[in-house]
Amino acid sequence: MDFSESTLLITGASGFLGTALVHRVLLEFHAKKIFVVCRGGSSRLYQVWDKNLSPSISHLLRFSSRIHVLDGDIEKPHLGLSQQDLDLVRSEAQIFVHCASSIALRSRLARLMSPIVHATAQLAELALSSPLFKQFVYVSTAFVNSHLHDPAEATAPLIREEIYALNASDDPIETATDELERCNKMGRVLEAEAFPFAYGYAKHLTERILTILFEGCPEKLTIIRPSIIGPAERHPYPGYEVAGKAPLTTLAAGLILEPGRSFRVASPFLDPMTDSFVDEVPVDVVVNRIIAYLLLRKSGIFHAVTGLANTPTFGSVWQEVVRHRVLPWTLRIKWQRVDWHSKSLHAFAQIYVVLGTALGFDDSRSHAIWSTMSDEMRRKLPLFTTRKQAEIHLRKPAIQENVAMLLRLKNYPPWIIQCLSSIF
Repeated sequence: MDFSESTLLITGASGFLGTALVHRVLLEFHAKKIFVVCRGGSSRLYQVWDKNLSPSISHLLRFSSRIHVLDGDIEKPHLGLSQQDLDLVRSEAQIFVHCASSIALRSRLARLMSPIVHATAQLAELALSSPLFKQFVYVSTAFVNSHLHDPAEATAPLIREEIYALNASDDPIETATDELERCNKMGRVLEAEAFPFAYGYAKHLTERILTILFEGCPEKLTIIRPSIIGPAERHPYPGYEVAGKAPLTTLAAGLILEPGRSFRVASPFLDPMTDSFVDEVPVDVVVNRIIAYLLLRKSGIFHAVTGLANTPTFGSVWQEVVRHRVLPWTLRIKWQRVDWHSKSLHAFAQIYVVLGTALGFDDSRSHAIWSTMSDEMRRKLPLFTTRKQAEIHLRKPAIQENVAMLLRLKNYPPWIIQCLSSIF
């Protein structure tokens, strides 16, 4: 099974997940053609690939005759594509995979409406207007239902692969249009306040809008919900990641650099070190699930997660990280039973607000699919990670890159950046 008879359109191909997806779909699953929508066109895309990939892999992608780069912008009308490119996509594209998204966790809802909600709806409408259209894959987030976590309750809610209402008495689909109108008009809605970040609500609303758009053909809509995306296990190569795009690596770099003596985090648990979890899934496992569901023509909602049975505790991750600190004093964690928007929390805890929580992501649908896959397909597309710990010690080069990135953001001079990033 492969994509030798399929033409795909992929957004976000310059990003962490999108790059890994293009690599596998092109080189291992032999896509007939891949349309790549990238702001700045091929020159920017190739520059990013050269920076983030090994020279040999970047060369293979850059010089493939089966990749057709379209200069566009998903936030603009018609995705910023020329009429000629729009007509070309409509006449040839069969599979649409939407990986592009803002991941600015501190952005307000008004800023996220265009890159997340409106851009996705635009792409879905383009797919639905294409005569050869077969499947639309939307990459959402497992934290799309993080509003189900009650900061006052020391329990881990089980989150199933479905769309949950924001209010128990409401139909989540029927209320979507009204919420969208209020978001467009006012830039905010009360419903978003239940989420740890506006990003989670924007993804939740987008899933509901897509459900409405695909009401006549729900079998053509697949929603993938990854948890925290981390370094690759195997593809494009072990340890592949992009600086600033693997949250746990960035957090580790920040904690290694932290000059203070305490790290304040919110948690409702009596013993957060053992009761809270860090669900990180390798980027290539997410890619494997996308490819498998496409090849098997599976629709609906799928979590792409490690799952509670294999997820390391926050305490084990913390111990791995602080072991690599070179500062002569101990960084101590201070747990607080406060709202996750509290300004008393450490700056990193205000960004990665789900630290100190536990959300039980059900991925039984993937287990059911796994049981039907052939041995060969399982070998090529493992749907589950073999990683039991965060394995921070294997991320040294990536942590060094993230340290340098964080120092550049604070305008440190180059010689200090080079010195500090090289000692880890």
